[in-house]
Amino acid sequence: NLSGVKINITDKSGLRLVNIFKSEDNHIIQEKFYFLMDSLVERGIFTKQEQ
Repeated sequence: NLSGVKINITDKSGLRLVNIFKSEDNHIIQEKFYFLMDSLVERGIFTKQEQ
């Protein structure tokens, strides 16, 4: 039973961690991230919990 998940976002080389939420310049990348997460919820892979 999976109770949690940790996702690291990296640069294209895969060597450096990138915080896409640090700058408002990344709003398109943030939208893509939320779109992917919502699609995983819709498929029943994840459940969405409000905080």
